[in-house]
Amino acid sequence: MQEIANFHGVVFEYQGRGILITGASGIGKTTSALVLVKEGNYWIADDIAVVKRNQKGELIARGHAKVKNLLYTKETGIIPVKKILDSNRIKKQTALVGIIEVRKAGVSRFSLDCGEMEILGTKLPCVQVKIPSSGYFDKNLLKKAIQQF
Repeated sequence: MQEIANFHGVVFEYQGRGILITGASGIGKTTSALVLVKEGNYWIADDIAVVKRNQKGELIARGHAKVKNLLYTKETGIIPVKKILDSNRIKKQTALVGIIEVRKAGVSRFSLDCGEMEILGTKLPCVQVKIPSSGYFDKNLLKKAIQQF
């Protein structure tokens, strides 16, 4: 039986690299990823990311079957992804190369901490982004986190 790991988060492909963003609801994961997808990258999944290992041993991330064609933002509510993105910006899956964990913390300004996270026995680079409790994760913080990979 194949192992599967599920995460609350967003998956997108940035310059050919699959990135999983995790964090609390409403923190800015979907909104920031959408901005980068509209700049020429690829959308994979919102809300529930499913990670499996392929025959080559790579970790492959995709959306959960029940919500893979949907996304949620405060502005739009739950809608089909194709209402926001052209179909050529949407992929079914991607090879996962890194994780970005977004957390609100008692800090006065954002900070980035690099480490690793193990998924299905494979260690991947993980960047923890700490933002002030009144802050919001945006495309600039996302780009800074991606640069750490």
